[in-house]
Amino acid sequence: MRYLTVVLSAAYLASAPFADAQVLAPPAPNGQDFLINDLISSIENKDVPKYSNLLADDVKVYEGERLIADNKTSWMTQFGEPLAAAGVTYTIKSAYPSSGSLLTIEYFNSAGSWGNGPPSHCCWHYDAVSYTFVGGKIGEIHRLSGGQEDIISKK
Repeated sequence: MRYLTVVLSAAYLASAPFADAQVLAPPAPNGQDFLINDLISSIENKDVPKYSNLLADDVKVYEGERLIADNKTSWMTQFGEPLAAAGVTYTIKSAYPSSGSLLTIEYFNSAGSWGNGPPSHCCWHYDAVSYTFVGGKIGEIHRLSGGQEDIISKK
């Protein structure tokens, strides 16, 4: 058995910001990049029709291990209104593609729905979301609820 050992100097570690030490996402596999870009832009731009068009009619959506929607109509009834809500902000900070799937960390802030933009210091919630692609559409969505984080002031 062979092992690869990487040694970083203490000076390098002390000088490197944490974000620089994180592993970058690989490029999207061929043919998925347009679907991934459309998915991310539809969520961040709150484009409900575009988002809906990316879903297979028989999409399955899970929250944890519990099935919460077994078709596009059911999922859009649950998610369409929050996605379009005035003042709610969505951003995808990380997206990790692999063949036939995408893992994202999705942030959302509903504090802006009180009439202003979201404050920089609070109210950002995040979920890890896995998308499985089938025939050029999203066939499964697995959502894991995250928590709350101040993402704006960490930029």
